[in-house]
Amino acid sequence: NQVLYTPMCYKNGTIVDDLLCYRIGEEHYYFIINSANHDKDLDWLKENAEGYDLEILRDISPGYSLFAVQGPNAEKAMQKLVSRDMNKLKFFRLWKDVKIDDIDVDMISRTGYTGEDGVEILVKNKYASRLWKMIMEAGKEYGIKPCGLGARDTLRLEAKLMLYGNDIDDTTTPVEAALKWTVDLDKDTDFNGKEVIKKQIENGTDRILKGFEMIDRGIPRHNMEIYNTDGDKIGYVTSGNYAPYLKKTVGLGYIDRPYHKRNTEIMIDIRGKKKKAKIVKTPFYKKSYKK
Repeated sequence: NQVLYTPMCYKNGTIVDDLLCYRIGEEHYYFIINSANHDKDLDWLKENAEGYDLEILRDISPGYSLFAVQGPNAEKAMQKLVSRDMNKLKFFRLWKDVKIDDIDVDMISRTGYTGEDGVEILVKNKYASRLWKMIMEAGKEYGIKPCGLGARDTLRLEAKLMLYGNDIDDTTTPVEAALKWTVDLDKDTDFNGKEVIKKQIENGTDRILKGFEMIDRGIPRHNMEIYNTDGDKIGYVTSGNYAPYLKKTVGLGYIDRPYHKRNTEIMIDIRGKKKKAKIVKTPFYKKSYKK
């Protein structure tokens, strides 16, 4: 009943994808991946399963829907629908086979991609429409609203949660992406990229993913170039946006050392104009998870 956030790596240490791994039995796991990487991830899993006593039983993606109920009142809203005590569902834990009315829910987990407390619900497609209406009704008194990818992207950026294809990809390693906390080098077992990652932890990397805050007006976007104050290129933007909660424009980017230190002034080329920014501490917004 545990959940683990982890990157999957190639042998050179770069990232295939980042995902949540759900342990739903002694030897039974769910992987919830980035949908755009579906085919690539499935091929990687099958290829790397060879030689081990394991089997990828089935790809359940086409038959399931995933609801994310997020925010400070998510637990209260869900408690109206679930007979079990939601307070006992701890952070990065899951419940299997839960009943909501007469709907068989495969899994409820205390996870999310917003930096807020909340749950995610895995259910068969045939129940999705009914469950959606039930969730919206349960959350009505708390002002529940449906949110799209734009809102979610702003929330995850404020909390410094990675977006595959922007902040991490098959050219970046967990160490460069400041995800070395996800890697356990003390285990006796080998894994893809272990030696590369170990060397990077020991010796450092030439670049690292850092957060910045705009000083000048302007919205930094993916792949915009970053310069030092002398005009030398020192990196590139991976994500950027105006953060409504913070009332600031913030972003993430890979920065060459030694320009990664906090309060270092940098320049970002936004549509041909150099705009001032500075390196700041992340996450930009303190996560509100219920531990």
